[in-house]
Amino acid sequence: MLTTILTLANQSKVVLLDEPTLGFDAIMRHQFNSLLLESYQANPRVIIVSTHLIDEIAKVIERLIIIDKGNLLLEAGMEDIDEKAYTISGHAKDVTPLIENLNCIGKTTAGSVMAAHIYGERITPQEGISIDRMSLQDFFINIVGGNSNE
Repeated sequence: MLTTILTLANQSKVVLLDEPTLGFDAIMRHQFNSLLLESYQANPRVIIVSTHLIDEIAKVIERLIIIDKGNLLLEAGMEDIDEKAYTISGHAKDVTPLIENLNCIGKTTAGSVMAAHIYGERITPQEGISIDRMSLQDFFINIVGGNSNE
């Protein structure tokens, strides 16, 4: 934590943090995120955080960049992701035709039920179909590795 505090106290225009909360317990990670926001508000600058604790960092970031095996897969603002990343679920026979023209980034089926993970324009669901917000971690998993059990 001391190293992280010293890094954030630096007045440079760009700060790069690689897994800054590795080894921190939940309370320390929460304190780090609060400290990160305070540091940015006191001295606005570019702060790049590389992390595998995706849902935790989602609370404090403005833009998301996903790099996989050296390739840029996505660069988007969090508002854009919140608006476009969602899950459609219901009976597979009802969900399948709905997703034919959508950007389906992954899907999971269990018996006759399907959950399709979408990144794109939202649709208005029909009766019997649920549309839910996708967590940032689920979004990441589906963008990078896909999430299909088929």
